[in-house]
Amino acid sequence: MPFPHILRPLVFSISVIMIEWGVFPTLFLIFAIISLAGSKFKKRCFTWKFSKTLVAISSLILTGMVLSGVVTGTSNSLRNPYLLFLYIPWSLFQEFAIFCFIYENLEKILKGFTLNISVAVIFSLFHLPNKFLVSGTFFMILFFTSYYKKHRTILLPAILHYIFAMVALIFVPESITHALKVGINCCR
Repeated sequence: MPFPHILRPLVFSISVIMIEWGVFPTLFLIFAIISLAGSKFKKRCFTWKFSKTLVAISSLILTGMVLSGVVTGTSNSLRNPYLLFLYIPWSLFQEFAIFCFIYENLEKILKGFTLNISVAVIFSLFHLPNKFLVSGTFFMILFFTSYYKKHRTILLPAILHYIFAMVALIFVPESITHALKVGINCCR
């Protein structure tokens, strides 16, 4: 019976979009929580198959990029340095939602490239109306779905998601990125 598996990620996805747009956010937050509550999450989403060296090198590179952006003032988006560190758990949550919840449920009814495209489209819709993020997240998640299918871990995609976001904040003009805002807060 594929219907229950498709219903949960769709309710979650629609709820996230409605929350971002400010449409009955409390109601849709309840729907999102209910859709997550009935799901079983696999521990394999959190396995790490890469050496600690990769994490250390990525962290050093990212720290250098962030510090150079902050020191030289190359980005207006860096007004609040705490956001740089708050985005780490946020990117982890996004990867968790898209892979451990949406991907795992859709995989029961879709296969191959159709699954990858569907997951990428859903994740891209979360980033409307920010055209920069819609196109960027589509291709990013399309790449990440291939990786997730093979390795079944969200940790490396979460780290790369964070790095891509910080590179965009630091090096791409805010007139293009809209400070990575989505929904009702975007493009004002």
